[in-house]
Amino acid sequence: MIDYDFRILQYNEFENLTRDLLQAEFDIYIESFKDGKDSGIDFRFGTVKGGRAIVQVKRYKDWKELKPQLEKEVNKVEKLNPERYILSTSAGLSPDNKSTIKHMFNPYLVDTSDIYGRDDLNNLVGKHKDIEEKYYKLWLASTTVLQEIVNKDVRNWSRFELDSIKEQISTYVTNDSFQLAYEILKEHRYVIISGIPGIGKTTLARMLVYNILADGYEEFVCIQDNLNDGAKLFQKGRKQVFFFDDFLGSNVFEPLEKDFDKKLISFIDAIKREKDKIFILTTREYILSEAKIRYEKFQTNNIEIAKCTVDLGVYTRYIRANILYNHLAEADLPNQYIEQILHDKRYKNLIDHPHFNPRIIETYIDRKLWRNFPAEEFMLRFEEFFYKPIMVWQLAFENLDIKARYSLLVLVSMGKEIYIENWYDAFQYFCRSTHSTLGITCDEQEWKKILKVLQDCFIKINKSDLHTLVYHFNPSIRGFVVAYLNDSKETQKLVLQNAYYVEQLCAIFRDSPRSFFGGDAYVCISEDLFQYVVKRFEEMMTKGPKSCELSIYRGEIHGQRGYDEVLFFAKFIDSYPILLRRSAGLIERTIDPDVFTYQTTPFSARADLLPKLDWKKIPVDMNPVIESMTWENHDISEYRDLLAMLDAIDMSKRKEEKSLVTRIEDEIYYALESSITDENEVEELSGLVDEILELIPYDLFKSDLLSDIEEKKNSFNEPERDYDEDFNRDFGGGFKKDDDASIDEMMTSLRTFSD
Repeated sequence: MIDYDFRILQYNEFENLTRDLLQAEFDIYIESFKDGKDSGIDFRFGTVKGGRAIVQVKRYKDWKELKPQLEKEVNKVEKLNPERYILSTSAGLSPDNKSTIKHMFNPYLVDTSDIYGRDDLNNLVGKHKDIEEKYYKLWLASTTVLQEIVNKDVRNWSRFELDSIKEQISTYVTNDSFQLAYEILKEHRYVIISGIPGIGKTTLARMLVYNILADGYEEFVCIQDNLNDGAKLFQKGRKQVFFFDDFLGSNVFEPLEKDFDKKLISFIDAIKREKDKIFILTTREYILSEAKIRYEKFQTNNIEIAKCTVDLGVYTRYIRANILYNHLAEADLPNQYIEQILHDKRYKNLIDHPHFNPRIIETYIDRKLWRNFPAEEFMLRFEEFFYKPIMVWQLAFENLDIKARYSLLVLVSMGKEIYIENWYDAFQYFCRSTHSTLGITCDEQEWKKILKVLQDCFIKINKSDLHTLVYHFNPSIRGFVVAYLNDSKETQKLVLQNAYYVEQLCAIFRDSPRSFFGGDAYVCISEDLFQYVVKRFEEMMTKGPKSCELSIYRGEIHGQRGYDEVLFFAKFIDSYPILLRRSAGLIERTIDPDVFTYQTTPFSARADLLPKLDWKKIPVDMNPVIESMTWENHDISEYRDLLAMLDAIDMSKRKEEKSLVTRIEDEIYYALESSITDENEVEELSGLVDEILELIPYDLFKSDLLSDIEEKKNSFNEPERDYDEDFNRDFGGGFKKDDDASIDEMMTSLRTFSD
């Protein structure tokens, strides 16, 4: 049985649902009115006797809330003197409740059948399926769908992402980009959602995920940084949804792993070959543009064929108004603020603003930053923030006390997501180290206050097993902190000098501006600060470096990764090329050459770092290190990395050694004969072999590798592709009206929430 909670709909949506249901049930046309607050009329229609019937709509939780509101309406209804009075309410009603209402509105309420409570409305929704489909929020947020989705197989990060999705259902407004993305998925099985910051890319992606899970997909996999995690969780015959938010970097183009482009193309190809897999990706448009320049494979494989661009063009005036309305209706704004919005229809200044941006609305309204201004300044500030989005965070940041401000700077300097106890340790160290200059301390009680102030505005906090995770609320937080630090050399110095974890030296700091589309993405330090970076680096290496980075494998968090010299030095070298030219030998004086033989660090990382060092400054013989790395047990991708490393260190002749070529050939055939189970795996193998053949001649191999791989490909039957089975829902035909009267009608109903 259908059992929707109609309070998931905003007041105007609930009104429209009532109108649509009654029109369908009575087969009549019902008039709507702009504002029923004073007149007592929400809808009206003519009766067969030539009189008129009026309809009132009341969105309340239960009878206790509803009854006093109805008592206020009795006199209004008496003045109107209708032939028939009809009530629609989201509250559940008992027979006694209905009898009380009938008595209150006697003689206008002819029969209790003209009282539509929650159960009655659910009955009508069940009768009129076309209307049920139109009001997608009902079934998205229904208890049945929510419970079904909660029971899906999700991983750590996927669980957090799912929580975010559920939070956004009530304020989401569907638009043409939703149907477009849905159609792209239907055709290609993957979609890249692109657009400017804050336009609604992630929200659209999340709603797609939610819809697809509601349609019967079994598993949700949220890819954080590593495509290998997605590949390892890829399970043939299982209906899976993969989601990769900001897959090219959140604020700037950042290749997250070696051969990222090849892995991505391979993963997309695997998705396309299956009828039970979906892949949803998001990125900023300017980052995608730079990635295409960097990655030739993105162009040759035409990955943009499945791109859905979200821009202001998909937001009609009515949709913009609906987005604004939903956030305002959820915010419980005081009456004087609502009146400022409605005065002279000032909401139109926002709806028609050339820089309309849903994230600004979310930040200013949902994060309650409006509380910093009196009612008479409310709208002025709102419009300002559309022109200068960074001012939203500047305002919020400047209203924090000094401890909260510095704690946030420390957090952003640590990277993306960390354990909260590591953040506390880093901030405690910062307080102790700067006590003589800043004079701040932070005990546990003060720390709890800081968390309370920052949570749900600047940061999000989630439980994970025995630990608590903290991360930025959205990418614009990092963008603001970077901009703030770029304007304050003294604060840069403070953060660098008093870094506790090695990540704080290079997570957001660079020694030269990055060239990319979209502005500053890192804190670019000047040469006079190099000395402080070098000093803190040397102190950390001497006293024992600490790391706050987490180990994430197959979407699961496996605790802290611990300090890894190879991975950190590689990051440090990428962050400070100019500094390292000024301080030649800094890394070489510090590094332990034996780390290149420690197999706890991925071989690809070791093979990538080794050629970047000046081995003339390392007082050891390089050959035993190379020999040890060469004779490790490698998989095929590691053999490719080994060959590339030998080229990079001018040891190309070693690539053609018979023993090495034989081992590579044996590994390829072992994979071909023992570990390949489907066409996706053989395609991946084929790609790796092609890369190896770019590094060593084919005639060195004894066997006809390419023919044997091709034969293996042909041994797999292409699965029958029936892509329509899970894409039978039509999200088109939503909000078509765009006239001022419809917008005014919706916005004036905000008064209902401030009564």
